Amino acid sequence: MANDFEKVIDEEIESLHKCQRNPPETAPKDRRILVESESGEFYCVHWVQNPYTGHEAWLICDIDDENRALLEKIDCWYELPGN
Repeated sequence: MANDFEKVIDEEIESLHKCQRNPPETAPKDRRILVESESGEFYCVHWVQNPYTGHEAWLICDIDDENRALLEKIDCWYELPGN
């Protein structure tokens, strides 16, 4: 069963590479998007800015009240269906 799951994931990643790859500097900061990290991993993210420090990054998820998973750089981005 794990092999079937891995096959589906590999097929989805292959189909993503056929979609419009957009350069990171054009990524919209007003909605959720799908990004590919420099390591080749995919994440659904949105842009955030720390109101105290001004630090900006792509938010992957909130872990708890004080910790977040952030992505500093992306390789490219894709529109999510319905955007």
